[in-house]
Amino acid sequence: MAIIKPLKAIRPTRDKAALATARSYDEYSKKELKSVLNYNPYSFLHIIAPGYADDEIFSGNEKFEKIKESYLNFKNEDIYRKDDKPQYYLHEKSYKGDVFWGIIAAAHTEDYQNNIIKKHEDTLQHREELFGNYLDLTGFNAEPVLLTYPESNYLNRVYRKYKETRSEYEFTTHTKRLHKLWIINDEMDISNIEKEFSKMKAIYIADGHHRTASSNYLAKKRKKENPNH
Repeated sequence: MAIIKPLKAIRPTRDKAALATARSYDEYSKKELKSVLNYNPYSFLHIIAPGYADDEIFSGNEKFEKIKESYLNFKNEDIYRKDDKPQYYLHEKSYKGDVFWGIIAAAHTEDYQNNIIKKHEDTLQHREELFGNYLDLTGFNAEPVLLTYPESNYLNRVYRKYKETRSEYEFTTHTKRLHKLWIINDEMDISNIEKEFSKMKAIYIADGHHRTASSNYLAKKRKKENPNH
């Protein structure tokens, strides 16, 4: 049965959410990158493009260490904060009448190993190791994997319930996408969401096969180094 757990997210403060949020690095043109990095000091892009301000170029493990340093600076400057207790996060994105929503949560690497988390693409070992090393050195995972699951009336009701309340974040990007995020911290809701997923025999990777495989690579590595991990 699928193991889905709440987590203590490290996330932007409410007043900086719109500024700190970024798309995947590869989605930006050079012109867009330059504009964001020059005029938005809160953008997550400053973390994954270390050395930009000083016109320095890093690669390999040195780059990963610099990314971690930039990330810790953002935390120290109170741009990001870690939540006090594990909780779920409900994210909604809407554009031109289309609405997409999902629950941000932690999945178990053993479910991946046991084929409860199912994949439909093969992965390349060198990329698994590269991304796994990145996660190991930077200490954070910034881009979620998209998992789908069988239709759940209960989870749909959870979405409708929170949609009627004030969201923690609400902002529109320059591409006219409206984002909202709610915090699910009610103990009963947390317990019931976990139980609902535990009834599912399988969940499926829709996007993020290498990200999932790299997390699994790192989990196995740490398990080998410390059996109690």
